[in-house]
Amino acid sequence: MAGREALLLASLPTDQESRTFHLLYSSYSILSVTDGALAAQPFIDNPDAAENALTGLIEGAQAAGLADPGADARTEAISLLAMTATMGTSILVAQRTPESAIAVLHHHLDRIFTTGGLTTPDAGQRKDARTCP
Repeated sequence: MAGREALLLASLPTDQESRTFHLLYSSYSILSVTDGALAAQPFIDNPDAAENALTGLIEGAQAAGLADPGADARTEAISLLAMTATMGTSILVAQRTPESAIAVLHHHLDRIFTTGGLTTPDAGQRKDARTCP
């Protein structure tokens, strides 16, 4: 699960560097919506890059029998990326800790990615995301 998890964890502000990046990205996003000059400029080179990469990882895991074969890979990728973006904001405003956001992320990854029909090997060792502050 490391590659899939790493892609998603990178979008969470879990340290000072990623917190600064998240703040700048969020600020620029908001400004680009309200400022015509910024809106006319490309916001990012490939806005679908993360979605495409995660979709490919999920599809690859499905082909290898390591992910729910009935899951729609694109929909799961969109959902996971949206969830981590929102949780990033919730970390910034101190609604939740990075650890609790990561626990929620693990919960959803464990739901999608399986090993022979079972949850990932370390799923039972993780703290239940619903009990995290």
